[in-house]
Amino acid sequence: MLWAFLHVSKLVWSYLGGSWSDRVPRVRLVIAGWVVYAITYLAFGYANQGWHAWVLMGIYGSFYGLSEPAEKALMKDLAPEGARGAAFGSYNFVVGIASLPAGLLMGWLWWSQGHRAALATGAAIAVTAALLLALWEASRTRDARLRHAAFTSRRDA
Repeated sequence: MLWAFLHVSKLVWSYLGGSWSDRVPRVRLVIAGWVVYAITYLAFGYANQGWHAWVLMGIYGSFYGLSEPAEKALMKDLAPEGARGAAFGSYNFVVGIASLPAGLLMGWLWWSQGHRAALATGAAIAVTAALLLALWEASRTRDARLRHAAFTSRRDA
């Protein structure tokens, strides 16, 4: 029942996240999703009541709904028009292949250090990824502004 509830949450949040992805900068939604992931993972480490699992699974569904539609739309935006299929394939390949070492790391940490250390590590990786994505977006935005300024100054000269 709990697993089904997660999927209902993902369904609702994916609809909302997809709609927001058309109006809000996609990178911000991805970052928001990853932050929700980190917070949820930390909270799972301290959950000790049955209802905590239900609430956290509902919130965990929002991670998927915020990040997945925006990630896919961002891939479409970044990939050249003639290579979008290959870009989506590469994206899914990287996500899939990274799941194996991620799962092994999580399992090893859970077994050797305990559930809180494993979940905190997952949260730390998500926050690090969110910060790196924010830095990449800031760099990309700065470069676009510089290109625009250079174009405008050449045009006005």
